[in-house]
Amino acid sequence: MNNFLKNAIKRIQILIESVAASVAVAKLRNGKFKNIEKIDMRAWYLLIIAAFIEFVSVYFNRFHPRHSRQ
Repeated sequence: MNNFLKNAIKRIQILIESVAASVAVAKLRNGKFKNIEKIDMRAWYLLIIAAFIEFVSVYFNRFHPRHSRQ
């Protein structure tokens, strides 16, 4: 498996772990899942911009000379 794929898998694992930890903490604090629909997402576009920047940084990082040496 190449480094790009390993890094992508690692980042996805980190994302899943952070979401799972957030849900666990919310349940420990007696939160309810149906309260999710009451979330007001102001500046939702920042989430899309952040995901795009993350994708671009991972994608172009594989072309860096430091990573191309075998």
